[in-house]
Amino acid sequence: MIMPVFSRLLRAPLAMLFPPRCEACGDFIRPGDSLCGVCEARWPALGSPSCPVCAEPFAAGPDHRCGRCITDAPAFDRLRASGRYEGLLLELVVRLKYRGEEKLAGLLGDRMAGSTAFGGVDLLLPIPLHAGRLRERGFNQAVLLARRLSRRTGLPMNPFLLRKVRPTPAQATLSVEERRKNLRGVFQLKEPGRVAGLHVMLVDDVATSGATLHEAARALKQAGAERVEAVVAARAL
Repeated sequence: MIMPVFSRLLRAPLAMLFPPRCEACGDFIRPGDSLCGVCEARWPALGSPSCPVCAEPFAAGPDHRCGRCITDAPAFDRLRASGRYEGLLLELVVRLKYRGEEKLAGLLGDRMAGSTAFGGVDLLLPIPLHAGRLRERGFNQAVLLARRLSRRTGLPMNPFLLRKVRPTPAQATLSVEERRKNLRGVFQLKEPGRVAGLHVMLVDDVATSGATLHEAARALKQAGAERVEAVVAARAL
């Protein structure tokens, strides 16, 4: 009985000396929270209803696919995101991706974990960077997010199985069809047989057109994956 009581007494002053802070802005917060009230209110929710495949909000009911997914369905079966790529969420992704604030992968990963269901998923696969881009940046933000999701869900994560075999130019000005063409064949599996019959969850920071996730899912299904879903921190709309 003495040790547990002593531990509680020790933690109390430490909590007073080092109170928790908002992971987004650094303001003091209540123990157990990750965001302050202001940042929580600023989180850009994705909106509902949305397409059950690509997660793009639209006016039809929740079980209806959007027009693009009806006429030109992506290779992935479902995409989910923790919010829209704007406001606070855009700021956090930029800080993680371009300023190297790797601790934000914890906050974003936790939000991603709460945005989708992982039942039946066998494997988490982060979207890879080309070797040149990885050397330039020093880390892959998708790997950091997948690592957090692996800890949260208990699912295995493999950062080496999916590879990006050539660099791709910027795609901001391209149409969805042009982006898919630009990415065709860019992903390969190091051991294709490892995904046969599996339910795979792709992990990335941002989905815009979904072309990157489409091409990765296409490679996985060609290798025999039974189902491919995707979860991202932010969905650009």
